Amino acid sequence: MKNKLSLLYSAQEIARRIDELALQIRLDYGEEKDFLCVCVLKGAFMFFSDLVKKLGSNALCAFIRLSSYGNETKSCGSAKLVCDICEDVSGKDVLIIEDIVDEGHTLSFLKQYFAQKNAASVRACCLVDKPAARVQDVRPDYTAFTLTKPHFVVGYGLDYAQRYRNLPALFNLE
Repeated sequence: MKNKLSLLYSAQEIARRIDELALQIRLDYGEEKDFLCVCVLKGAFMFFSDLVKKLGSNALCAFIRLSSYGNETKSCGSAKLVCDICEDVSGKDVLIIEDIVDEGHTLSFLKQYFAQKNAASVRACCLVDKPAARVQDVRPDYTAFTLTKPHFVVGYGLDYAQRYRNLPALFNLE
């Protein structure tokens, strides 16, 4: 099964935006205090890896896995926790690192989840934001790219039915 892909953002554009985001995040969090970067698996793994390399030694790493798409191109309308983080977030500053925020179910779930676990603060950084698709009243604090058209994005960690994650750039799946 071959799908047509059209380039949205090149590897060079992604790298440039990661540099800019990392600088802003370092300035906002400062150099004195640790903060916990939580990678939302599976889609954010490439973005997470490249971003945390540039955040400095006070950026600690954790992983969580949720599901909201399965093998479909449309969200099922809710986020389900598949694998929780091992770290205690109580009293810690948490930075959720997401691949894409569209309807907002996953980000809304995670912000509430970490707040209930008594995180000192909860912010979110996403690779792709699709505000026109938003159903939940939530928005990321940091965004690499904002889409205004209804693209289904794959590549650089994002998939369709587990395909295309390994592509080095972001593409629209047609």
